[in-house]
Amino acid sequence: MGRKQIIGIYIAGHNLEFHCLTKGISGWRTAEPPWPPDSFSGPINEQLQKALSVLKPSKKYNFVIGFPRSQIFLREIAFEGLTEEEAENAIKLGIALHAHLPPEEIFFDQFAFKRDDKTVVLLAYIERKNLESLIDVFRETGHLKQLKAVTFPELGMDILLRKFNLDVPALSLGMQGEKWIVSMHGLENWEGSHLLSIDEENNIHHALQKLTQSLPEPFSNPELPIYAIGSVSLDQEVIKSPCNTSKEITKLCRKEPAPSWAFCTAAAGMNPYLPLSFFGSAKKRPVNLKIKIFPILAVITSLALIGTTAYYGYQYSIISERVKKLNQQLEKVEKQLTPFKEKEQKLKALLDTINDLDAFMKEYPSLLPILKALAEKTPTDCYIKSLNLNGHKLRITALGKSAIDTMAKWREVPFFSNVRLVSPVTKDRNQNERFTVEITVKNRGKKK
Repeated sequence: MGRKQIIGIYIAGHNLEFHCLTKGISGWRTAEPPWPPDSFSGPINEQLQKALSVLKPSKKYNFVIGFPRSQIFLREIAFEGLTEEEAENAIKLGIALHAHLPPEEIFFDQFAFKRDDKTVVLLAYIERKNLESLIDVFRETGHLKQLKAVTFPELGMDILLRKFNLDVPALSLGMQGEKWIVSMHGLENWEGSHLLSIDEENNIHHALQKLTQSLPEPFSNPELPIYAIGSVSLDQEVIKSPCNTSKEITKLCRKEPAPSWAFCTAAAGMNPYLPLSFFGSAKKRPVNLKIKIFPILAVITSLALIGTTAYYGYQYSIISERVKKLNQQLEKVEKQLTPFKEKEQKLKALLDTINDLDAFMKEYPSLLPILKALAEKTPTDCYIKSLNLNGHKLRITALGKSAIDTMAKWREVPFFSNVRLVSPVTKDRNQNERFTVEITVKNRGKKK
């Protein structure tokens, strides 16, 4: 079997662009795609069909599809008082509220991260009709299992910056068709991208400066590095190429002045975890184990030397004699302890009985402290429509001015834990929020 290959397929308008990355002993390198440049024509589906038909289905190929920003809808939604997991679940449950297209007509994914004291969710979605036909081509040609991700090429740029330790936070700039794209690379995460509006004089620097003034910190800092993607006119004082920053990335770029969009699409496959992917990408961060052989060999050698010292035989004989005497003393003590062990077993059986009775009495929480706590902590502008207690799970449906404020008050109850939304937050004609919350109640409504 040959080396693993990542084939990035970028949808460049009416044409496909390819970039191939291969991982060898010395690391990643750029390889020639199996097809000559501009060897396919016709509709996108036909071009993809011809390209995949050349390749025999094999596990050595990993395919990544990159769509231009103009075909992907990206929304940034901020939440206060919610964890990242709660914010993502709120978007999933309320996707019909947050997307302008019906859920059955889109593929979507979301990614949450912290910015200042808020939880920000990036919601990305694409029309199902634009992607389903490509998936069908992969299925028909036998390559569907090797389609690892469908995502933003900008995410591949983010992976390149972090993999080769380039300066972040930073911005990247590239042109897709006739539109300029500005991508935000935060200290820890990719934080989205924006379309750049060019003024009448077609001054990129002026438009970029105007956009950054409206971006959140730290992206509004004019001193941030700006990296080029594709055919961007490089100004070493303002816009830099990642290809000139290190030998490793220079080898990948070869003769390209800056990474192309197809290159960035392939680079997205270098990371098994992608924050946003409409198909195929595992949403689980990998565990990276870095094992260095030399320290392990050094430890093993040291232990071997210690175990084979000249004093080993002498110490062994002394220890054996001591163990023999200790065993004799232990036998005498065990005979003396036999009556006490019998009493200990009876006492243990009695304690087990007491514990069983106590556990039986504390199995379910008392309802009175729960109702009292809800009466005290529920805001006056909120009322409870329904309440259901099943074991330790309390489910409440309520209507009030703010679901987040009400949940924050309920979290103050000492014996309430894991207060979380289990339905989308909706509003009635009076702008009151209707929501359903599930709460885990501790035993008997007391602190542990």
